[in-house]
Order: sequence, then C-alpha cells, then structure tokens
Amino acid sequence: MSYLDRTRDPRRRNIGLAGTLIVQGLIGYVVLTGLAVQFVPRTVPPHTNGTNFPLPPPPPPPTPTPRPKATATPTRPVAPPTPFPLPPMPRPTVAPFDPGPVPLPLPTFTPSVQPTPAVAFKPKAASPKNDPGTWVNQGDYPPRDQNEGNEGTTVFRVTVGTDGRVSACAVVRSSGHAALDAAACKAVKARARFAPATDESGQNVAGSYTNSVRWQIPR
Repeated sequence: MSYLDRTRDPRRRNIGLAGTLIVQGLIGYVVLTGLAVQFVPRTVPPHTNGTNFPLPPPPPPPTPTPRPKATATPTRPVAPPTPFPLPPMPRPTVAPFDPGPVPLPLPTFTPSVQPTPAVAFKPKAASPKNDPGTWVNQGDYPPRDQNEGNEGTTVFRVTVGTDGRVSACAVVRSSGHAALDAAACKAVKARARFAPATDESGQNVAGSYTNSVRWQIPR
C-alpha cells in the first residue's frame, strides 16, 4: 500500500481532496439553510378585539375638464368668376313695317225693345166644383150602424186626377166604425167634382183634397 501511495501523482490527490471538501461544504450549507427555514417563527398579527379603525376619506371626484368650444372655421372667400368677353353680335336688319289700310269695325245696333218673357202661372191646388155638402147625405148612412146608434166623424183625403175626377180615397182619421168610413169614401168618389190642380206652366196635374164627414143620427 505504501508503495502505491508513493508512486501516485500528487496533483491528482490534491484534486480529489478539493472535490471532497466542496461536496462536504455543499452538504453543510443545505443542512443549515433547511434548519433555518424550518425553525423561523411565524409572525401572527395581533387581535384587534372589535376596535373600530377610522377609514381615510374617499378621494374627491376628479374635476371635469371643460371641453373646448368648437370654433367656426373661417370660410375662404371665393373670388367671383372672371367674365368671359363675348364677341360682338351683328345687329339684325329689320325691314320697315307697313300696316296698310286698317278696316274699321262695323257698328252694332242693340234693339231697344226687349223680348217679352214667358208668363209664369201660379200653381193652384185642386178645388171642388160642386158643393161638398151634397157629396154625402142621410141616405148613405148604413142601416145597421143607424140601428145600433153608431156615430162619428170620418176625415178623408182624395186624389184628384188631371180630368178633375176622384181617382182614390183614403181615410185619414177613422170615425171608429169601418162601415161609416167606407160609406164616406164611396159617396165622395161618386159625387165629388173638382177643378184639377195646375203647375207653373198652367198645365193640369194630379192633386189632393182633404175634408170630413160627420155621421149623426137625426133625433
């Protein structure tokens, strides 16, 4: 063994020793730093036990920055267009106007006598030509109504044709007895005569006439 140690290179032995020292130093550093980290006491914040702490006031709102007013952009004056000179136009030659003889208007004469306007007729309603009191008499009283003592007044309206005769008869207000109303219209249609109605031109037209008959039993 002592022979081998004497024959080994002294530089290699120094290098191996230095490596061994470096490894041991690293191991010691790791052990020390690990213990230091493990045994560092943790700081616990003190208990406030419900104490109110005043909070700082909120910061003031930011002052709004005034917006710059829009300024009107000055308009650039536009120069008027340069007139373009036109070439002179030749004046037209106008021949003298000769009106010649002017005919005079002929005089017009207005007649002083105006035409006679057509005569307008006043319309007339149909009117009786005979006495209305003779249209219905005591002989027209229905016997049954006379025996029963039926009385009353029948108001009637007749339609008069262009020939003056009664073409229709209608009861406007009843006497209360149908037989008396029918007898009144029957007698009037048979005996009444009329002058027919006329219009504005004097022509005969259909018209109407209203009257009444009072039925009363003689006492």
